[in-house]
Amino acid sequence: MGYARDVLERRRNLELELEAIRRQMEKIAQVGGCRGSTPKIEKVPGKNEYAYAPRGTNNPEGAEIQHLDGYEEALLRHVAKNEDVMIEAEVVIAEADDPIDRTILRYYYCEGMNDQRAASRMHFERSVVSRRRNSILDALDSKLHVFAQKSTQQHTRPVI
Repeated sequence: MGYARDVLERRRNLELELEAIRRQMEKIAQVGGCRGSTPKIEKVPGKNEYAYAPRGTNNPEGAEIQHLDGYEEALLRHVAKNEDVMIEAEVVIAEADDPIDRTILRYYYCEGMNDQRAASRMHFERSVVSRRRNSILDALDSKLHVFAQKSTQQHTRPVI
């Protein structure tokens, strides 16, 4: 596997992991219908007063908010931990000369789309998108092969 394919595959896997976390967040938020991470204001029973709903585990809505907050924190931590992969993928994609090729690569590797969905969005046939994606990856692998070798040689060159 070439340098460009390796970097972009790592980026696609990262996007799939992030999408799994997002789906969990949506699933939790749909259960109780609460989509915010701030406490809700509730009427105090038996009084004409309002107070913030407790966020402890004895309150189902508070527990849901805490659970959702945990997923949001996990999403942010995962993005921060893998930020270098995201940046490296953008650098590789920027090496493509044609803007359509860059769009195809971003759809597939950064947004997790399959070729069919990207093709329908771009008004192409699926086979055209797949062929262009593979073609540009071959070109980027050969173009960046020299870059990858130089990068490796710089790190392994003995210091005198």
